[in-house]
Amino acid sequence: MRTTIRDRIESALGESCRGIAGDPAPQIVLETPRDPRHGDLATNLALRIAREKGGKAREIAEQIAVALKGNSNFCPPLCERIEIAGPGFINLFIAPQALQGELALILSEGDRYGASAREGRAKIQLEFVSANPTGPLTVAHGRQAAVGDSLARILSRAGYSVMKEYYLNDRGKQIRLLGHSTLQRYREIFGQKAEIPDEGYKGSYIKDLAERVRVRDGDLWLRAGEEEAIAFFSNCAVEEITAGIVKDLADFHVAFDHWTREREFSESGKIETCIEFLRGRDLIYEKDGAIWFRTESLGDDKDRVLVKSDGERTYFAPDIAYHRDKFEQGFDRVIDFWGPDHHGYVARMRAAVRALGYSDARFTPVIVQLSTLFRGAQKLSMSTRAGEFITLRELMDEVGVDATRYFFARMRTESHLNFDLDLAKKRSNDNPVYYVQYVHARVCSMYKKLNEKKPGFSLPAWENVRFDLLREREERDLIKRLSDFPLAVEQSAAALEPNLICNYMEDLAAAFHQCYTEHTVISEDDSLTAARMGLAEGVRIIVRNGLDLLGVAAPESM
Repeated sequence: MRTTIRDRIESALGESCRGIAGDPAPQIVLETPRDPRHGDLATNLALRIAREKGGKAREIAEQIAVALKGNSNFCPPLCERIEIAGPGFINLFIAPQALQGELALILSEGDRYGASAREGRAKIQLEFVSANPTGPLTVAHGRQAAVGDSLARILSRAGYSVMKEYYLNDRGKQIRLLGHSTLQRYREIFGQKAEIPDEGYKGSYIKDLAERVRVRDGDLWLRAGEEEAIAFFSNCAVEEITAGIVKDLADFHVAFDHWTREREFSESGKIETCIEFLRGRDLIYEKDGAIWFRTESLGDDKDRVLVKSDGERTYFAPDIAYHRDKFEQGFDRVIDFWGPDHHGYVARMRAAVRALGYSDARFTPVIVQLSTLFRGAQKLSMSTRAGEFITLRELMDEVGVDATRYFFARMRTESHLNFDLDLAKKRSNDNPVYYVQYVHARVCSMYKKLNEKKPGFSLPAWENVRFDLLREREERDLIKRLSDFPLAVEQSAAALEPNLICNYMEDLAAAFHQCYTEHTVISEDDSLTAARMGLAEGVRIIVRNGLDLLGVAAPESM
């Protein structure tokens, strides 16, 4: 409904007010006034036109109002009246029949409500998590998984074509250290002295990996050469850890459309081809036996090495080629989720994208901040020198998938998250995910109560229900909040922030609880009962749709 109103205002500007609005006209922003006496929606459009094009804002507002009042598709079917306030605010009072029509639309569309009907929206590749296969997924990876998957769902709902990508770094120094560490633990099992490299991996999962090899192969690898053994344990550890990552993600309701393995990508020749492409653009030079990339001229703080003097490539070289490959696959936009330790990587990768010939608008790096776990006021240690850390699996097992995903998605990605385990497990309205899920369960229970309190009564088809009986202020406010769901999806997609869906859901839950505290749903009046049950069903539909965007279940009982 809000989108329809915005479109009608835009049409009025084009038909009757083009002379005052200019071309292109300013973006139309509709806001909900704090004081209901100022209408259901308001816009400062006239003030913005006056500021940008000149003229008196109130006179411009009057002209826009005249054009809107003369539009039979706007007044009275959408707005029953329009008022000009203050220096030039346009206040709109939504017609009751428009609200009733929106509720009927929600009931008719069900799971489809909130999905964009726009065609031809961008094709997006969204890369997130991409944890190195050197250990189980941590809490930090879990936040990326929850936010990334939720954003993919939201973007898809908003009409974009989204491909979820995982980049698996399964080669290089860290993988060799992983194999060496596992080999040493394997030798330790047989009574040999273990000498874990200083930068090696020391977690208990390394011992578990080594023990599984012993059970399967016995002492076979004690007789192998050092390099052969390290290569074996590197590959074995990568495959087992990757399988664990896939399992954890699946249990976290996250599935990727495509996995890119760096080993295979490196062997494809695309890295060398990319370097030669940059050389052809005079962006490559050699100094001190190394191959350098002229990134300073493209916005980075200095030039970067791609191939070191010993012939080993830096991490930057395959990353550039990988991003070139993304764009060559036809994606209109590439979004990367990175950890806070990658802040310094933003400028150099932007420089690389420019060097490849693509605009800044097509590449969006998103920094996802870390999380700190608490039990009430007690802060939990996230790691130790022994290499132990709190895993995503441990967090899921303790508080559940729903609470974990919701809490991770609830804060802006740029904000550090304090995750209270005790709060996440509470079955009370203090727990935000419980507060929202309980709305869905409560509506489901209403159907059971309806059968108990009014035996023999059957709800008519929704198109036959008299929604004009929903006249109370709380009922109108609730329908307006329901109608804002498509806007919440659109805003969340534009901002790349799933937390906006959480904000919307919690506001909707508050409006629902207030409405059904104030007004009895099941009464002696059959028509009013049917209307209020229809409103409750509309709430249930939106809550279910919203929770689905967050990868969270909508329980029928709690």
